Amino acid sequence: APSTAFRLPTGDFRFQVQGMPQQNYLIETSPDLKTWQTLANPILVGATFTFTDTANAGVARRFYRVVEAP
Repeated sequence: APSTAFRLPTGDFRFQVQGMPQQNYLIETSPDLKTWQTLANPILVGATFTFTDTANAGVARRFYRVVEAP
């Protein structure tokens, strides 16, 4: 689950994910909480991972979720 989240001065959105080391996760985004698109598929090296969405600048609303990859 994200522990910190904020918009950068550039308009990018950054958050930190806490999870299990060596676990594969999917970072997904949605405009409406109904349809989801995968943005990244990180494998955590440690217990945290910082994700920056550089495609978020100018987007009025975007939801995020982090799920374990199958």
